[in-house]
Amino acid sequence: MPLSLYLNDNLTKRVKTAAKAEGVSVSNYIAKSIEQRLGLEYSSDFLSSLGALSDVEISRPKQPPFSDDVKRIVL
Repeated sequence: MPLSLYLNDNLTKRVKTAAKAEGVSVSNYIAKSIEQRLGLEYSSDFLSSLGALSDVEISRPKQPPFSDDVKRIVL
């Protein structure tokens, strides 16, 4: 989603210098900075699903050996 951002001259220079030092674009630098400031957020759907499963460990059931597999016909 496009977003316009207006910064004063001093801040613009600081952002450009920092982005160049990190080897990233100004947009990328600003996006990473905002993500760090705001932190990781989860959707309300995800948060409402928390606790839906019991605390029982979920694991894959034991698989039968290949020797129990059905014999195949070679065509």
